[in-house]
Amino acid sequence: MAITAMGMVTKIKLSVVFFALACPYVTFAGDWQFDPSITINETYSDNVGLSANNEQSSLVTQTGLNLQSSYKAQNAELNFSSQSNYALYSHDHDLDKDYHAVTSDLRVQLWPNGIVLFGG
Repeated sequence: MAITAMGMVTKIKLSVVFFALACPYVTFAGDWQFDPSITINETYSDNVGLSANNEQSSLVTQTGLNLQSSYKAQNAELNFSSQSNYALYSHDHDLDKDYHAVTSDLRVQLWPNGIVLFGG
């Protein structure tokens, strides 16, 4: 029974090595970058509603979290960007709101001078 178990381990190891050698374009070595940032912006307005009557002053605070990541290899490229902002009004908290934006794109070339897959 120990011989059978050892034979299975050898077969699995050989399968993994064969797959890695037979498909070098599946496993890409590339450059990965990750750039997070936090933003805080405060703006004072003496007429936040831009109205001719009943002018209302307010301090508007905007806080945000930005995440950008990119991966570039010989036959693949991936870009990801996420922005999340929250606006806070000092005069009326019913106007407080958050905003989100996410974008990404992908490009993979399956083999040299071959089919290229795009996604976004």
